[in-house]
Amino acid sequence: MFNAYPQDIRMWLQEKGGVEKMPLESLWLLFASDLWQMGYRKCETMPMPSVEEQMRALYKEKFWEPSRCEERYTPGCPQTGGSPP
Repeated sequence: MFNAYPQDIRMWLQEKGGVEKMPLESLWLLFASDLWQMGYRKCETMPMPSVEEQMRALYKEKFWEPSRCEERYTPGCPQTGGSPP
């Protein structure tokens, strides 16, 4: 997989110690600013959702998963016609 990365990314990894030094229980972070210094282009900025929108999305992801609904009617389950609390 290492060889599939672009040359500049492989060089960044080598500067950090290479595959041999990669941590198993943590991460090396390659920030956007580092990529920009390497010549990668900046993407157009997207508007950041409000904290309220982010919390709603997290709540929906955590509590409204169809796999968590029972087959019979469950309050709050979109598959069985329940409505959110």
